[in-house]
Amino acid sequence: MKKLFSISLLILFITFCQSDPEQSIPDSYDMTGYVIETKTNSDGEVTILVDGRGIESDMQTLSDYGWAHVSSNTDLYLNGAKIDAFTFEPSLDVRVFVTYDGMVAESYPIQGGAKIIFIEEN
Repeated sequence: MKKLFSISLLILFITFCQSDPEQSIPDSYDMTGYVIETKTNSDGEVTILVDGRGIESDMQTLSDYGWAHVSSNTDLYLNGAKIDAFTFEPSLDVRVFVTYDGMVAESYPIQGGAKIIFIEEN
């Protein structure tokens, strides 16, 4: 039993060491587009308005236009590398891929908290 545990632990360690910290564009996301507006609340948290209405995609998404609230619980990735913070500004040079953290307001534009935002700069 001890040997089996040691082997399992070794396999997990090797897998972790071989994993690449860089991530490519996510396989699934709820919305993609360009940041066209930002709002900052009194706590310094940012909400971004993402417009993807002109972007063609084969993937079914929740929306092509909506608000995503960026909080301390949001995981951010810049060109594949995990980052702690990002200054969101309206730009057609920065494409974002948003995954919401659960419930979203079904109004138009859609609104919700972001779980993951993958940022791709040109």
